[in-house]
Amino acid sequence: MILLAKSDWADYARSLDLFDEVIAVDVRRFYRSLSYKFGVVADLCRLGVATVIQTRAAREFLLEDYLVRLIGAPRTIGTEGIAVNIGARVKRLTDRWYRERYPALPLWEHEISRNAVFTRQLTGEEVERLSIPVGKTSESAGAQPYFVMAPGASWPDASAALTIETPIRSLTEFAGL
Repeated sequence: MILLAKSDWADYARSLDLFDEVIAVDVRRFYRSLSYKFGVVADLCRLGVATVIQTRAAREFLLEDYLVRLIGAPRTIGTEGIAVNIGARVKRLTDRWYRERYPALPLWEHEISRNAVFTRQLTGEEVERLSIPVGKTSESAGAQPYFVMAPGASWPDASAALTIETPIRSLTEFAGL
């Protein structure tokens, strides 16, 4: 199985030793450089894969949908998607590029939950709870339980359907810092 991963976390994906190959894509460069984009597409087409599985519910037309269409695999699988990164008309068009589509959980559900449901629909098997090893805890946390907050971390684009603009003081008060 080959995983196409954002270059930010491709090394981590490789370290999990779950995939035969991990191909890193610099998404920012993919959007900005036509020659890089064509190179990525050409490299992926050369793989000659029979099936492409695109798991992201908040699909982006010029990234996931674009690649699914251009790779040209006979079997393409994805979610019904949620129209947060693409408009309804574009979504109707790109939905046709997936031979099999599974329902996606609503926007307010966490991406991990959406992926678990997608995997269950695809495989028919329950998904084990995800556990991500984070290494040693911070000395400042001590023996007390703690959590990590990343509000709006995945939506730096102002054109996103939802943005969280909370003053940092409010977040630190909420976290009890």
